[in-house]
Amino acid sequence: MRRLLIALFVGSCLAPDLCGQSLFNQQSVKPPTSAIDRRVLRERAVSYAGKAARPLVESEYGDEASLALLRCSKKTVDRLIELHATGGLSRLWCPGELLLCIAEPTSGDKVCKYVIEHANELADRDCSEVFLARPLDFVLELEQLPEAVRKSRNYRSIIASPPVPSKGPREFRSWAMGMGLGGLFVLLIWKVRQHKLRDAPA
Repeated sequence: MRRLLIALFVGSCLAPDLCGQSLFNQQSVKPPTSAIDRRVLRERAVSYAGKAARPLVESEYGDEASLALLRCSKKTVDRLIELHATGGLSRLWCPGELLLCIAEPTSGDKVCKYVIEHANELADRDCSEVFLARPLDFVLELEQLPEAVRKSRNYRSIIASPPVPSKGPREFRSWAMGMGLGGLFVLLIWKVRQHKLRDAPA
């Protein structure tokens, strides 16, 4: 299964574009900034994905969704539209960033399918942040998301609460010397008082 996924991944990077990837610059994964370019992008996404994509394209993350739709095959596009229609997309921790991740030239269908199939996990902030850091590691089964999240949380807890260093030999000697000097000081005061008591008139 893993070899098949890797073969499909390599093939998708080398083969000619057969879906919506040819509809925009493959190096451009950032949403356009001008109003005209944004509208053109959204209309191209609807033209490619169909009228059912209109609610997704006009949502608060419509620009990111348009880029993601144009990167995927028609079959995967339908699944992404359904995820949005059922409210699953809005429940993700960062829908816009995950859609931009799908829009990456090396992502497309395989990353989109992973996001859809792991939508419940990606509703968690830690899961989303770990996944976005290296999505293909999880898509190609090089690493498991729950285990990676556990390691990330453990690391953060260590950084937030550094261990208290134990007393070494040098600290112990300093402590012992301080206690010894304190004892000598108390003994000196006691002797002075005893001397004064003996010299005092009866």
